[in-house]
Order: sequence, then structure tokens, then C-alpha cells
Amino acid sequence: MKIVQFIFPFLFVRNWYDGSWEFSRARFILVAASIFLILVGLVIAHILQASVTYSSTTL
Repeated sequence: MKIVQFIFPFLFVRNWYDGSWEFSRARFILVAASIFLILVGLVIAHILQASVTYSSTTL
């Protein structure tokens, strides 16, 4: 857990009562939601940049 705390220190908060560092679920949810929204945006941008091909055949 120390390596995770070293790499992602913004996911931990200090406990009010004893002063120890503990994992914050609220911060993790915010980071996970922001990563998800960025990925959704990238997928939408990729889809919208696809070229459109038109055919001139009539039925």
C-alpha cells in the first residue's frame, strides 16, 4: 500500500483522530469518474472523425 500512496498521494487523506493516512473512497470515485468521462470523450471524438462515404446508386 505504500507504493500506491507514493504514486497516488492525492487519493489519501489524514485521519482526523489519530493522524494516520487512509484511503479516500470519495477521491477515488472522482478520479475514476473523470478518467471514464475522458475515455468516453475520446471514443466519441474517434467516432465523429470517421469519414463518410456516399454512394450515388438509386433504387
